[in-house]
Amino acid sequence: MSYADLLTISVERRRVAIAVFSGLHLDYHQARELSAGEDEASRTTQAFVTWATDQFRPARVALQAPPSLSAHRRLTLHAIVRGTLASHPTPRTELDPATLRQYLATPPLRTKTQLRRIAPRLWPELRRGSQPSVCDAVLMGLHLQMLDLLSDT
Repeated sequence: MSYADLLTISVERRRVAIAVFSGLHLDYHQARELSAGEDEASRTTQAFVTWATDQFRPARVALQAPPSLSAHRRLTLHAIVRGTLASHPTPRTELDPATLRQYLATPPLRTKTQLRRIAPRLWPELRRGSQPSVCDAVLMGLHLQMLDLLSDT
């Protein structure tokens, strides 16, 4: 077991991804592919989030807010993550993906694809085989950790 400053979670229809930060250092990242079956996907999501919070004992957790027009499955998985996190006393926040597009580049980015191109430039280990959802989780962490860094000055 280790301790981390921040655990970020990105939820998609067929994938859940996490990134773990200590300060601005990316300590860990992983995505879990989810079954097409709703019950199995729910169990996998809950187990993965429970494992991550137990393994890394984060000081806080950030969850990517689902887009306003999300499909039922994504909303269901997002609710499962929220419910799983509710059993942990860790402070939580939700971050809208549009916020990242607005603040991580000038001029603001228009698409998730443009945003996802940033992460592999900053973390070379994300260049090979990383899922887009991992990039989402990593960029959320970067944004929040930078806000903390700048607010401490």
